[in-house]
Amino acid sequence: MKGKQANSSILKSPTYLELRGLHKQLLATDSELDNEQVHNIRVLCKRVRAEALLLKSKKQRTGLKKLSKMLARYLAPARDAQVRIETFDLLVAGKDVSLGELRSALVGDLDGIHIDSGKVIGLLDSLLVRCKVLRAEVEGVKRKSLAKAQQKSLKLYQKLSHTHKSTYHDWRKSVKSFLYLLKLLPEGKRSKEYKLVKQLADKLGLLHDLHVFEEFVVSNYRDYLAGLRCLLDQREQRLLQEIDALSVELYG
Repeated sequence: MKGKQANSSILKSPTYLELRGLHKQLLATDSELDNEQVHNIRVLCKRVRAEALLLKSKKQRTGLKKLSKMLARYLAPARDAQVRIETFDLLVAGKDVSLGELRSALVGDLDGIHIDSGKVIGLLDSLLVRCKVLRAEVEGVKRKSLAKAQQKSLKLYQKLSHTHKSTYHDWRKSVKSFLYLLKLLPEGKRSKEYKLVKQLADKLGLLHDLHVFEEFVVSNYRDYLAGLRCLLDQREQRLLQEIDALSVELYG
């Protein structure tokens, strides 16, 4: 019996096992979720959706997608507020600018968001039950799905326009899905391709955060936009150059 249990545990998806670990962590404490926990849960929800594509059952795929999105959406306001602070800090790092009032306002936005730990645990309960169908072993269907994910990211890359931020957003999501599937392969994070896709995904994430931050400032703190404009443009151009270089290396 012990042997069977151990083998069953090995076959579980790493995503499922990490979610279960976070679930136990939350059950063991009465405090609110910290920023790292919020971020980790949202990342795992994205990994769940990527791995769900490998399942043959439409019902299972739909259930996992629905629950993971529900949990991610609930945590989105807190994570978005934290990302705005991180983006601001990256934007002004090493710069002689007077934007302390804006940062204080951003921190105030984050402090005003309350996360119900009980609700998060409840959603994790339901998600974990459905995640048991995810497996860690690499089968032919995973190689096939990986090839499809790679082709999708390539096609979106070929349609890119520097004037359409939504195109970069769609491409970023496809690159992320490709990354999560690459992680399931035996060579995993050791492969050169994985490291390259990871770098690209990270840069695209930073570009997305920058665009979202700019839109938020325009809508809520427009008075600070003039002081940020040059910094926003410079960072965007730098990220685009780095993304272009990585893309050429990845797609040829």
